Amino acid sequence: MSDASQIGAEIEAASALLQQAENMDQYLEQVFQIFDMYGLGHGCLHAMHRNYSPSQALWRVTPDEVTEACSYLIEKENHPAIILGKGRHFPFNMFQFREQFEDDQDIQALYEAFELNGVVNAYGLPIQTAERGTFVFVVARPGSPIETVELLTLQAICSNAVNGIQQFTDRVSNSRSQGKLADSERDMLLAIANGATITTISEKLRIGELTVRLKVDHIIEKLSAQNVSHAIVLMLIEGEIALEEISSSRLQ
Repeated sequence: MSDASQIGAEIEAASALLQQAENMDQYLEQVFQIFDMYGLGHGCLHAMHRNYSPSQALWRVTPDEVTEACSYLIEKENHPAIILGKGRHFPFNMFQFREQFEDDQDIQALYEAFELNGVVNAYGLPIQTAERGTFVFVVARPGSPIETVELLTLQAICSNAVNGIQQFTDRVSNSRSQGKLADSERDMLLAIANGATITTISEKLRIGELTVRLKVDHIIEKLSAQNVSHAIVLMLIEGEIALEEISSSRLQ
């Protein structure tokens, strides 16, 4: 089979798998399953607008050292995948640019965490979108590089994933825009008001951190709030949650 035929066949198979999803949670799990089929640790950094400030982050790699290093850099808006992904349209190996960050100890700590867990090649897959900014998926496979054919296939699958996730996001937002929060959404907002983190909620509900972040985004959009703190204030003003409840969230 030629490279082109192989890419086409794998994209078709992945698309068929994604079409089985009936909601966004299932869709995201199907995306993760596709990555797992390739034996990859993987993440997604979502960069909005021209400043490429990450608004969503996911890192599905087992080693805690990698997860912690990525999370820290994302919070600082200093992840190398975002920096390197600006204006790029083709996959790139982050390790080829390591020297560019030799003076940044935090970024070097990420590279060291990769190496500690057998990863010596980590690839950024930039996805350019007109309305949602730039998504950079990061993929890595311990012990071996990822071939060019695989990278191009994965980039195409990621592009389809971004479009599909946005369709589910729009669908959920439109269907809920006129109603009050569902019980699960209300519980999630209360949990955040009581100090729960995205990681805590993710572990409690047994869903991915990206899914939690997307759900929080839905709540914010549904309430026409500016951010999650504003959403909590609006719910207090509307009487949807009581002040005394901000000490006994069911998700904590």
